[in-house]
Amino acid sequence: MKRLTLTLAILVVAATNCFSQDHGAPVTPSVTTRDTWINYSSPEGRYSVRLPQQPKISTQESTNSAGLKFTQYMATAEDSGRLFMIGYFDFPAAFDIDKARDGVVQKLKATLLSENDLTLAGYPGREIKMSSKETDGSEFLIRARIYAVKNRAYFVQFIIGSTDTAPTAVAAATKYFDSFSVTVP
Repeated sequence: MKRLTLTLAILVVAATNCFSQDHGAPVTPSVTTRDTWINYSSPEGRYSVRLPQQPKISTQESTNSAGLKFTQYMATAEDSGRLFMIGYFDFPAAFDIDKARDGVVQKLKATLLSENDLTLAGYPGREIKMSSKETDGSEFLIRARIYAVKNRAYFVQFIIGSTDTAPTAVAAATKYFDSFSVTVP
């Protein structure tokens, strides 16, 4: 799963065709428990989501297609071999969701299975479903939602092994994606 996490970090990097703004030090998010999942809120990220457990918070320095460096922020949780990942970064100009999708598919050498437009709080988004392989040949499925909210791009991802067809996987993905919301300043 560590290789999968590294691969998925690439997923966020691949979609960064725009600039980013510096946020300074990450803010410690607040967490409250509810049922067996938690309500996770990131004040700095301006989002909230339900997760099966407390996420690991990280930052990663990246370089966009123009060679400019920026910081991306990630929250990652794993449960029963399923990976839940939220990544975001800021950009000063228009963000192209099509280029983001193409960059992700190319970087992961994935097969795009489906996609559809959607919105979040009135802002444009895209849901994509892909399949890809690890270097050891194991296959995984990625369901990701990409949103452009003002000057911030969000990547909300759910990753499972290709053999995980349990109804609980579908229920977990639905619960996760349906709970994601943003606070627009």
